[in-house]
Amino acid sequence: MLLKRYFNKPEGCEPRRDTRGRLVNPPPLDRIEVLHTGVSADQHISTRVVDAGLAEGWISIGQGKLTLHAKPEALVFTIKRLPGYYCCHCGAALADAGQVLADGSTKGLAHVREEHPNATSPDPGNPSGYERINHYDLVLDAKQHKRYKADPKQAALMMSEARRQLRAKGGA
Repeated sequence: MLLKRYFNKPEGCEPRRDTRGRLVNPPPLDRIEVLHTGVSADQHISTRVVDAGLAEGWISIGQGKLTLHAKPEALVFTIKRLPGYYCCHCGAALADAGQVLADGSTKGLAHVREEHPNATSPDPGNPSGYERINHYDLVLDAKQHKRYKADPKQAALMMSEARRQLRAKGGA
């Protein structure tokens, strides 16, 4: 997904930056524009982006949906998984999976041992059998995704250009 943020620059406002070059007096956000929603309706949005969007008012969450209040229309995502721990075998949410038990293991490992004994993790990236995600696992409404879907080649070029611009500014 590629979004563009527009700001209202107050008359006479001069940007001030800290020693690392970051803007310390950003102008107020005017709107978010959807340039495209990527090549898949499935999206992962980081907790950092969601927290910022909630604080700035361009994201809202309720009734199992995350709404990105953008132009030309708000995008409505169904929340599949919230940030947290999940079993790789059965997909169960494991709210306290990171809690350490008396034997030194975790509640996540205890779930895997009890519910899926002797089973190898289906996810080679998480050999313990459970995972922690730090993003919102979402799916965009199919009709909206069709309207804003990116051409795979165009999306790759746009992302490459965005990365180039970031590097030129001294970013990632």
